[in-house]
Amino acid sequence: MSKTGKINSDKNILMLLQSDYPPDIRITKEAKALLNRGYNVTLLCNNNKQLPAEEIVEGTQVMRLSRLSLIPLKISKLVRLPLFFNPLWYRKAAALIKKRKIDYLHVHDLPLAPLAIILGRRFKIPVIYDMHENYPAAMEEWKKKGGSFQSIVKNPKIADILNNYSLKRANKVIVVVEEQRDNLIRKGLSPEKIHIVGNTVDKDKLLDFAIDDYILGKYEKNFIILYIGSFSTERGLETAIEAMKILRMHLPKSKLLLVGDGKNKNNLRAFVSSCSVDDFVEFVGWVDFSKVPSYLHASHICIIPQPSNPANDTTLPHKLFQYMLLGKPVLTSDAEPLKRIVTETKCGEVFRSHDPQDFARAVGVMYSSQTQYGKNGREAVLKKYNWQQTSKELLNTYSLLQNNRKDVL
Repeated sequence: MSKTGKINSDKNILMLLQSDYPPDIRITKEAKALLNRGYNVTLLCNNNKQLPAEEIVEGTQVMRLSRLSLIPLKISKLVRLPLFFNPLWYRKAAALIKKRKIDYLHVHDLPLAPLAIILGRRFKIPVIYDMHENYPAAMEEWKKKGGSFQSIVKNPKIADILNNYSLKRANKVIVVVEEQRDNLIRKGLSPEKIHIVGNTVDKDKLLDFAIDDYILGKYEKNFIILYIGSFSTERGLETAIEAMKILRMHLPKSKLLLVGDGKNKNNLRAFVSSCSVDDFVEFVGWVDFSKVPSYLHASHICIIPQPSNPANDTTLPHKLFQYMLLGKPVLTSDAEPLKRIVTETKCGEVFRSHDPQDFARAVGVMYSSQTQYGKNGREAVLKKYNWQQTSKELLNTYSLLQNNRKDVL
C-alpha cells in the first residue's frame, strides 16, 4: 500500500477506444489475454449504436458514453466525437480512473492518445499507446478520397504533431509490425519503448466454427478468388475487379467473391459493370463471423489487394493470418509487411500494386503451381503467427510497467 493509502494491485486497466465496441477482434484478444493474467479491464468507448451505457462483454467491463437521446442522432454523434479536448470524454475517463483505481491507461489509436497522455500526467499513471495503424499516413490517403471537409477534419499535419506528442510522452508504444517499429526508431523513438504485438489470429477460436455445406456446394464448380473485409476506398479492390477482365478469358470458371460491406460498395458495383465482368464478380454482403470459415473453405485463392503506400507499409490486416490458418493460398500486393510475410512463409504470391495485369499473372502462377502454398501458410501460423504466441509480448509489456511501478513505490 502506498503512502496515500491506495492499494497497489497494479492490475486495473482502463482502455480508451474511439469507436463502438463490440466488435473489434484485436481489442477482444488483448482484453482476454490480460484478463486471463489476472488484470481487471475496463473499456471506455463510443456509443454511436446507442447501446447500453454499461455492459460486461467476455469479462471486460464496457463503459459507453451517454446516449444523449434527447437530441438528434447526428448532433449526438458530433458531441461524442473522439477528440482529446472533448470534455465529455475527459470527464468520463477521469471519473473511471478515480472510481476504479486505475493503474494503467491503454489507448487504442491516435484520436484519443493525447487525452490519455493528459490523464496519465494528471493521475500519475503509465500510458500504453497502441498504434493499430499509422494514422498520419492513413489520413494522407483518406484526404485524397474526400472533399474539402475531409481535408480539414482529417488533417495529416495536425495528426503528425499529435502523434509525435503522444509517442514522446507515452510510457510504452505498441505496434503491429516490424516495419512500423523501424519507422518509429528512424523518427528518434527509443527501441526499448516499442513492443510488437501483431494482428495474428486466435488459432483455437477460428477452427471451432462449423462449416456450412450449402456455401461449399454453391461455389464448388467455380475457381473462387475471395476477399473478406471492408469495401473502403483504400482496399485496392478495383485492381482485383479489373483483373477479372483478363482472367475470364484464361480461367472462365473463375469468380471474384467479395464478402463484406462499406461506403464504396455502390462505386464498386458500377466499376464491375463498366468492366463488363458482372458474371465474374459476386457481392455477398456482410456475413456473421461464424460464416467466415465456410467462405474460406469454399475459396481457392484469398486476396489482400490493398496497395503499397506509407499507411499500408506500416500495418498488417488480421485477415492474412485467417487465410493462412485455414490453409488458403494468399495473393497480396507488394505492401511491405504483406510482401515480407508471404515471401518468407511461401504461402502465396505477390503482385505489383495497382496493376491488374500483374494480379492476373500471379493468379495464373498460383493456378498452375505445385507449391503447397496453403500447407506452408498453415504451418507458419501454427508455429509462429498465432495469438497464443503474440500475446506474450503484450503481457511482457505490462510486466515491465508493473516492475517499474513497484520500483518507484
